[in-house]
Order: sequence, then structure tokens, then C-alpha cells
Amino acid sequence: MESARERRNIFNMINLFIYSDSTAMPKPEHSSISESWPFLLKSKIESISGRQVNLITRFMAATTAKEMQSIFARDSTNFGFNEVNSEKNIIIFSFGVNDAAPRPFTYALRKITKIRFFGPKVWKVLEIYLGKHKKAILKIGRYRFTRPRRFEAYLRKSFQTSLGIHEFLLLTTPMPHSFLEIRTPGFRNSVMEFNARKINVSRQFDKVRIVDLAGFDEDLYISKIDGHHFSREGHQYVCNEILKAFDSYGWNLLP
Repeated sequence: MESARERRNIFNMINLFIYSDSTAMPKPEHSSISESWPFLLKSKIESISGRQVNLITRFMAATTAKEMQSIFARDSTNFGFNEVNSEKNIIIFSFGVNDAAPRPFTYALRKITKIRFFGPKVWKVLEIYLGKHKKAILKIGRYRFTRPRRFEAYLRKSFQTSLGIHEFLLLTTPMPHSFLEIRTPGFRNSVMEFNARKINVSRQFDKVRIVDLAGFDEDLYISKIDGHHFSREGHQYVCNEILKAFDSYGWNLLP
């Protein structure tokens, strides 16, 4: 039979849900799982608050806001986010770089990889050629996975139906490495536009707090070639900025 102490411990737990693209993931030879910012954050909150944190990760490489909103909607049903409950749920949204990245119109040719046998081989050859001429191709035609207005709508939809959430933390997207801007002109302006959308929608909901990563230095990326995945120091920076947000907004953010 469950003891009174065990019941108190259960009700004292914090559920930390993190919805993110691959920037929350460690990269081999650069950082370990325990050195990635979600796991650093779990450890730091437990140390500071003296409370146990249940970390639930929803990471997906190359994900978009549409995919994350879909996963969040499913979790809302499974975990009871849609109605008031006694659970202590904190949600962190950290995605947007894939939505904002300008893509050459030829990117759609990747679909040929779905053709069995020769499809992936053909794409491998095409990818090398298209990569060499990406800048010129972008001048001819480009697109983004998500339109800024639609991106904001996905966020708003998640925030509107979340009575069971204590707080949301919405992370802005760090500026991509300047080398990526040379290869993909307009990338940084696009990230700025999407970040403005994040800030705008956060002002419409009392439970949503912005964590601004504008101070992220490009030296904190793995390399200039990668330019958007974090080094060990980059993960530490993100973790520290989230902790600063708790300091700024008050540790009463913790339910």
C-alpha cells in the first residue's frame, strides 16, 4: 500500500515536457546525452529546487511547427493538458529553425528518394550538384516549410487549449552561423522574422514566457559548416538562459 510520504513525493514532482528539433540533441564527439541542455536543465532544477523532475522529451530531427503541434495535441489528450488537473506540468517549445530556413525550389526533388532502388542513388548525385550551385538556385526560386503567419497559428493553437499546463517557456531560435548566411542568403532575416512571431504570440497568453537566446555566440555551434547544432558549451548556454528566465520571472514558475 502506498504510504503518505510516497504520495507527497508524487505530488511534489515536476513534469518537464520538451518539444524540440535536433538542436536539443547531443552530437557524437561534441556532447553526450547528459551534456545536452534538456538533461542539464533537469539536473539543475532538481539541485536548486530539491524536487524530482520527470523529463519527457519529444525531439525530432528536421521537424517543423506543424509536426510539433500535432505531437503536442496527441500528448494533450494522453496527459490531460486540455483540462485543469493536479499535475505540475511545464512545457518548453524549442523549434523553428527548420521552418525558417530558406530552401531552393529544387529541394522538392528529394522526394525521388522514395523510389525504390535507384531513387536514393540518383538523389545522392543530384544533391552534390545542387549543393554547389545552391546560392544561384536560391535566386531563381525559394520557399520555406512554414509561412510565418501559419507558424504563429500553430503556436497559438497549442497555447489556447492547455488548461492543464502550469507554464510554457518558448525559446527563440539563435541566429545561424554567419557562414550559413553566405551559403543561404536570407537565413538570418528569416529567423528574425520567426522569432518576432514567437514574441508576438507569447504576449497574448499569460502562461507563456519567452526565453531569448539572442546572445548565443556563433562560436557555440559545432562548426561553421554545421552552423545550427550546439557544442557542449552551446548546450550549457541554453540551459543557463532558461535558468535565468526562472530567476527573472520568479521561481514560483515552478508549480
